[in-house]
Formats: sequence, structure tokens, C-alpha cells
Amino acid sequence: MVLSDETVFGKFPKETMDFCYNYINDFCQSNNKDNVNKNIFCNIITDKERAFYNTKNKCFKNFTIKGKKNGKSAFKECRNITVEDSNIFLNNNFWHCYNLNLYKINFELDSKDPIWYCKNTEINNSKILSSKACRNCINMYIKDSYINSEDFCWKSDGIKFENCKIGYENGNCEKCKNEFYLNRKDNLCYSNSEQGPFYKCASSDYKGEKCTQCIDDYYLGYLDDKCTTIDGCDLSENENKCLECDEYYTLNLKDNRCYSNEEIDSEENKFYFRCNRTNKEGTKCEICLEDYVLNENGLCIDEEHCTYKEGGVCKGCLNDGNTYCLNNYFGCVEIYSDNCMECNQILDLSNCTKCEPGYVLNEYSQCEEP
Repeated sequence: MVLSDETVFGKFPKETMDFCYNYINDFCQSNNKDNVNKNIFCNIITDKERAFYNTKNKCFKNFTIKGKKNGKSAFKECRNITVEDSNIFLNNNFWHCYNLNLYKINFELDSKDPIWYCKNTEINNSKILSSKACRNCINMYIKDSYINSEDFCWKSDGIKFENCKIGYENGNCEKCKNEFYLNRKDNLCYSNSEQGPFYKCASSDYKGEKCTQCIDDYYLGYLDDKCTTIDGCDLSENENKCLECDEYYTLNLKDNRCYSNEEIDSEENKFYFRCNRTNKEGTKCEICLEDYVLNENGLCIDEEHCTYKEGGVCKGCLNDGNTYCLNNYFGCVEIYSDNCMECNQILDLSNCTKCEPGYVLNEYSQCEEP
């Protein structure tokens, strides 16, 4: 494993990186079939759907993601993981990941859309042949790698290259200075300083008709292809006022900005979860995302997967393969933890708080036999 001096891992736990660097090679070479070290996984072939969903602080080596089941999203919503010396053949592997280190990875032609909606990613000594390999990512550092990918890093910000070969560029201009954008139609640089479709744009499409990537600290709208200062804005009135956010963000009508509705960063902002739009005061949700219902507290709850209620309140969730557990704030919450009954935390909904009868909660918020 090689970590760059200019790493983007501002929040990556140093102890996790040191652990992976110091122990992963010796452990995997020892042919330890029992995998007694729960932080390291190696020498595995899998085609399972969401095989390592929501994994945190782990190291992976000598992996092959391939098989007849064609399982997608092997590492979806993972945090603080390192994957090394591996081959990827299936789709959508790294979606919604934070703090991701990839070293000597082969993304083959069959592995479509592998890295989407990720923040803080470092890729070293890798080969990327996937179509649309990177999209809607923030802070990505790519070093000593070969890239031949259509629409690579479309609608992404903070992308840095070092000693990379870009297969589809054919020796033409790769990047313009900040006050210019690269027109892919003629591979020339044009001003991006005036208001218009290319304001604060970094690169256009191959017809030269619309912006596909913004300069640093600006974000591209999915519906209007304009650059704004608002992350997650699809349609804007100007660079500081959003009219419509994408599905992973909530529009706050008080400041007209977008906030993530996938995670809860504080108890005060819990009303953003599953919310499409707030009230004008920005104090509670007004319209929920599809499939969710607004309750009297201005929170969006899941009633679809509720199995029974008491007094109109959900008291049990669908337990088909331990997929949902009961949360007193948000109704039924999707969770990938076997034998979990309740998960009542606000800031980390993936942590189990109560197990089914016959199981106990361990220090990792997982249920196990006593």
C-alpha cells in the first residue's frame, strides 16, 4: 500500500491506516483461513449483493468481485476502508462511501458505474476501464493510474490527478485554468467568468453545448447543468439560491440551500432525514420523499414496512431477512444487522440498540448468541 503525501483523507482515522499498512500483507500471506482478525479480509471471491454493506474501519486484499449472481453494490455506504490488489467485474461497487483508499485495483469493462456519490477517495496504481466510473464525487486523488472511462468524474468536484494516463484524451488539453473552461468539442479553453451556461464551468460535453464539470468549490445542477455554490442543487435561480435539490438532499426554504437527507449530523437537523423540502422557517419537514409519511413532529417516517400498530403508532417492522428494525423517531429503518429488533439512536441509525430474544448486543452494536 502506498499513501500519497497529498492525501485527501482529512477525517480518515490514522490508527486504521497504520493498522492496514503494517499488518495486511503479513496476515494475508499467512493463509489464515479462519480470518481471526476481524479487521482484515483477504483472498475472497464474491458476487453477493451488498456483500460488505456499511462496513467501517476494515482492510480488504486480494478480492475478486465476480460471479453468476451479478450482485451489485458490494461496498455500498462503507466508511474508512482500504481495498488492495483486487479485481472488480460487477456494477455499482463503491456508492455513497466516505474515506476510501483503493490501491492496485482493476476496474474491468464489465464493472459499470463503480464509484458514485463518494467523498474523500484516493486511488493509486490502478486501471479504470469502467464506463462512467466516477460521478457526483467530492475530493478524489488519483495517482499513477490508467483511465479509459466515458464521462469520467462527471459532476464531480475536487478531482486531482498525478502521473495518470487518460486514455480518451488523445494528447489534447486536459484541463484549463480556473477562469476558463475546456470545450470538449474543439479542446480549447474559453472564459467562464461571465454569467451564462458556462459560468464557473471547468469542462463541457463533447458537443460543447452544456457544462459537465464545475471548478473547485462549485457544484453542477443535474436539471439545468449550471454551476452553483450549493452542493446537491439540481435547479437554481442563481449561484447562491437553489430551487430544487436532488433526491439525496433536502431543500431548506429559509436559506434556499440543500442539506443531506441520508444521514443525521445533529439532533437539531433530524428533520432533514427522508425530507424533500422544509417549511419556510426551516424548522421542520414540510414534504417527505416518496414512500414516507410526515408525522406530527415534522419527521418523515416509514409506515410501509410496519407489521403492526398500537394506537396508530408502529410497534413492529417487517423482519424479512432482518432487513428492518423499529426506530421510535422514524418508524421502520433499513438495517443490515442480523437478529436486530430496535435501533433507537438518532445520529447513527445503522447501530442496533435491542436484539431479538435469544441474542445479546455486543460492543460493535451487533447481535450475537450469548
